[in-house]
Amino acid sequence: MSQEKRLEILLRQYSECFSDRRLHATIAWQVPSLTIAINTFLGVVYLGYAKEIAIARLLVLAVAILYTLVAFVILNKNRFFETARVCDLMWLQEELKKIESNIREIKWITRDIICDKIGYPDVPRDFISRISAYKCTITTMITILIVLVSLLLRELILLFGY
Repeated sequence: MSQEKRLEILLRQYSECFSDRRLHATIAWQVPSLTIAINTFLGVVYLGYAKEIAIARLLVLAVAILYTLVAFVILNKNRFFETARVCDLMWLQEELKKIESNIREIKWITRDIICDKIGYPDVPRDFISRISAYKCTITTMITILIVLVSLLLRELILLFGY
């Protein structure tokens, strides 16, 4: 394969990987937002419309737990593929540097950017910049699941009188 053809293929792969990573970054915020919206709606139903009917409250909580679990799996799967795309982008970048050595290396991992004070002199290096948004989101979803399961257990105890 000619060097020009290899360069063309690598650039095309890089472009596709970057687009894919951008999609994963978008999904990373859409899933929690949708989960919060749905759980808020179900919370209104739980506190208002299903107030007098124990089975309805149990059903609403079960749906909220199920949906939150599914969203949790989607978010983790999304993170898996996003991480894979970052690895692909880093590999492609190394291959491109073999063809053309005078290109700037783009860093994809927060820790690498924070540590590179020469290549990224003006990026914030404070506590907030170092926090993982993914870990915060996962922690929030786990907390919501704990609250929902606790409410479900409470409803079961009230229903069966334990």
